[in-house]
Amino acid sequence: SLEESFLKEEQFIETFVGGEGETRDIVKLNVSGTIMATQRATLQVIQDSVLAQQFDNTKWTEQSNRPNVMEWTPDEVAQWVKSINDVPEEVSQLFIENEIRGSELFALDKEGLKMLGVKRVGTICLLSDAICALKREANKDVVTLIEHSPYCFGKILDYLRLKRLHSINLLAEKPALPSFSEDKRAMFETVVRYYFPGESSKLILNERKSVPTGFSFGGGAATYPGFGQPSPPQRPPSFLRQPAAAPAPSF
Repeated sequence: SLEESFLKEEQFIETFVGGEGETRDIVKLNVSGTIMATQRATLQVIQDSVLAQQFDNTKWTEQSNRPNVMEWTPDEVAQWVKSINDVPEEVSQLFIENEIRGSELFALDKEGLKMLGVKRVGTICLLSDAICALKREANKDVVTLIEHSPYCFGKILDYLRLKRLHSINLLAEKPALPSFSEDKRAMFETVVRYYFPGESSKLILNERKSVPTGFSFGGGAATYPGFGQPSPPQRPPSFLRQPAAAPAPSF
């Protein structure tokens, strides 16, 4: 299921990141039906990329603006109760007196509200509806849709993960550039150039000035077409060969 896929990805991320605060900053991605997740810092590791702009602080604040109810204190729960229309303000005090935390708020049903000391039927119904709505909002996953090849985007994401680990000294060696199947080359290059329109795309694709295929006659060693290894000496055609010198006459 989608939830299981998200959980596996998040567990993978927690293996590499540090404190609990960092693991909250996780981006969930739906890449053409394939579920992926990573730290936001990973997507921002190449600063001039489309991904870095897409997940900058402003946009991410808008995307992740959902309540973290499970960590609410009794005071925060009481403040939320006060914000519910037509619920008397004194009702919020009942939540403080009973030390109701965010995790306990979700467990409250109508019977629990009565045990808490809420007496009016209308107030109980308002609180019950508000708790259900809050629960739906808190449990709603914010998933970013990526409409590109999962194969290609997955290769890019793996590279960014390693690059991020290298940048924070958790990976000693500089990560190798992404490798891909030759039949996916055109698609991979398209996705890379979309997300990395600047010089970064040349770095990721390891682009170099084209070298003519064939042999080099610039004074250096000859090379096989398409390779950088010296070729064996080429024997000239028979009609260009010098005739063998006649043996010296013997006297």
